[in-house]
Amino acid sequence: SCDNTIIELNTVDSCGYNGISFTDNSIIARKNIVQNFCLLKDDGAGIYIGASSYTNPLTRTVNNNIILNGKGNHDGMPAG
Repeated sequence: SCDNTIIELNTVDSCGYNGISFTDNSIIARKNIVQNFCLLKDDGAGIYIGASSYTNPLTRTVNNNIILNGKGNHDGMPAG
């Protein structure tokens, strides 16, 4: 978790929530494979870009990724 980062050439397979997640500025996420995510929790993503406290415009680039098999699990959320 830091500014000015490149996230690339990763394979994320079988994770409980978000495959790749970031909230910072000047981030590039490219050429990653994320599959079988949200196995324990619901309401996540293969690549999740969260909210940020920055007041200036953010630079975030997500391209050329392969995202497969988002499951979601209702058992990971409170009743109701």
